[in-house]
Amino acid sequence: MSFPSLSEPPADSSLRMLQGSPCAEAELSLPEPSVKTARRSKAMSASIVLTVIGCCLLGWGVYALLTSIRVFAIVFDGATLVSWKAVIAVIAGALLAFVAVVMAIIAIVRSRPKTVAAIVLLCGVVLPAIAAGSAGYAGVEALRRNTFIEARHYAGDVRPESVDAVLAKVESMGIPLSWRHDLVELLRQSREGVS
Repeated sequence: MSFPSLSEPPADSSLRMLQGSPCAEAELSLPEPSVKTARRSKAMSASIVLTVIGCCLLGWGVYALLTSIRVFAIVFDGATLVSWKAVIAVIAGALLAFVAVVMAIIAIVRSRPKTVAAIVLLCGVVLPAIAAGSAGYAGVEALRRNTFIEARHYAGDVRPESVDAVLAKVESMGIPLSWRHDLVELLRQSREGVS
């Protein structure tokens, strides 16, 4: 039994049939898949994934940061002002959002139809801001609700000036507390009513 040589095509090879036909040249000159297309899709996919993860971290981190502020625990027990896990989540979310924008810019540079890549860039810029803003709004409302509930519980036991000092620290972090004076006034009235 003899094995055919690798350099000789088999006798019934379809290559022999195509050698004389004009179709053979057309089949051999087909373009190969572009490497740029694969890079573009990877950069856009990476940007989309990083944007989603960054939005989740920013949203959860901002909300957890605001809801972790326990004014009366700080006054009575000397607790920390913020949760460091939430701070780390906000920082990580912001960094991921930044990397997602850079990846979207790379996708724009590499892509031929730039429309989809431009939409990914726009989403990478806008969505993290929306996530952080909406989580901030919900977090401030939860902080207000929790603080007023605790204020009713501790009314008369706490000095309004110490609560005002803690709320001033929170405002110095850039968190708007439009209800700060209402809370201090409520505590003053409760203290005067007890005395």
